[in-house]
Amino acid sequence: MKAKHDPSGFLARLAVMDRALVAAGWPPTSPWWRAQIERFFRSGRRRWVLRVGRRGGKSSTLCRVAVAWALWGSWSVPPGDTAVIPFVSIDRGEASARLHTIKEILNVLGVAFDARGEEIAMSGDRRVLFRVATCSVSGTVGFTSVACFADEMARWESRDTAANPAREVMGSLRPTMATQPHAFEVCSSSPWSEEDYHHELFTAGDGEHQVTAHAATWEANPTLSEETTRALEPDQRVWLREYAAIPGGTVTESWFGSAVDAAIEKEPPPPLARGIRVLYAIDPAFDGESSPDRFGWACLTSEARNDNGRITRVRGIGAWKPDRTPFEMARRVRSEVCDTFEPDQKGRELAHVYSDQYEGHSWTELARQAGLIVEVVPWTGAANDNGRTARFKSVRTAMLNGDLTIPNDPDLIRELRSVRGVLAPSGVERIELPRTASGHCDRVASLVLGASIALSWSPSTAEPAKPVLTREDRWRLAAIREIGEKRRREWQRSPVAAMRKAVNGR
Repeated sequence: MKAKHDPSGFLARLAVMDRALVAAGWPPTSPWWRAQIERFFRSGRRRWVLRVGRRGGKSSTLCRVAVAWALWGSWSVPPGDTAVIPFVSIDRGEASARLHTIKEILNVLGVAFDARGEEIAMSGDRRVLFRVATCSVSGTVGFTSVACFADEMARWESRDTAANPAREVMGSLRPTMATQPHAFEVCSSSPWSEEDYHHELFTAGDGEHQVTAHAATWEANPTLSEETTRALEPDQRVWLREYAAIPGGTVTESWFGSAVDAAIEKEPPPPLARGIRVLYAIDPAFDGESSPDRFGWACLTSEARNDNGRITRVRGIGAWKPDRTPFEMARRVRSEVCDTFEPDQKGRELAHVYSDQYEGHSWTELARQAGLIVEVVPWTGAANDNGRTARFKSVRTAMLNGDLTIPNDPDLIRELRSVRGVLAPSGVERIELPRTASGHCDRVASLVLGASIALSWSPSTAEPAKPVLTREDRWRLAAIREIGEKRRREWQRSPVAAMRKAVNGR
């Protein structure tokens, strides 16, 4: 039996459900979301393309819509079949979070259900199965859908190809709704690039088959202000994408952008005081004098400030031609960097330096012979919190916030401005360091490696300076020493007489 389509009745029931959730302590659906929900369901279209900033209430609101559609939607399935509402996401962890929200909504409404693994089965006459699926073709076939929810579609990624599979996944998912005339798909995401499938759907605009909607975070979720989002993300380029919901170009020239100018030291830093911990980072290269690569190095400190904050400073940075043997390059690091920046530490047997993994492992033993302990830091993984891209982002944020300063070094600034960001269709950002005749941004590589470590250090403070004695102070100390020496001699001659003199005060 074909279900009667009644948008007004559905929206009224959704509003009642929302009031029940608010009474149970849930936040109300925002005015923007209420207006867009009504607009879509009254349109009769089968695709809803949403571009909404991060923390804009997408997940919570769409879970409410899914539960309401399961309870009161215009759908029916024949006996023996079960209606399915899939949530497709980049991974099962993200999709499973939607199931948790649905469980809590059903509990508030008093609707019986059975939770089993990655599915929730509603009991009663409305046989509905909420199911999570990853963004793969194989996970989106073999069932009857009455609604489909694609979560953060712009950031989907195939494990096999590292490309965004949204076009193929949705092409596989849509036939599951073929027998349901009022079934619909929700393509929801914050933006990423201008080349993914979600962007293509959104830029097509409203049409015969779809309705689109756009909102910045603070428009969709008025509990957050624009000022709050700017405080959360000081990088204008990232803020535009994540919170203003404006996609970035695929290639970003001068990836560090305004962070470079914000981080340049306006005045030379104070001299390095004893007690300040120093970090050395290197980007080794050993391909010979004719190679464009350079041997990069950086010297950094993380220092306490008077306001109880801390500042990380790049105290020195450079890049050498690899025109010496690996052992001689190690000796050069020891003598021209470590012993130069900490001359009072020349007597130590070994100095500690951090190195990336490209040449680091093969160089470790030779470096020890030259007086260096080399700690190799792996940083190739893009998705890892300690990966290369994550380290670049942490350094850029610190520069923008004023937590990291760099010297006014023309070569370093030129290299920083040449760094590019590339957004892959899968939603992964890749950092590119251009290779030129003058190097491979070797100063930048050593700076980012060292700064990303120094930013995690506790700030160090200088040892108290020894007081400067005046001529009167020296005379007074000499007189005290002379009196002390006189009493010591008296005690050695006659302890009894010395004690009697001390007791009688003479």
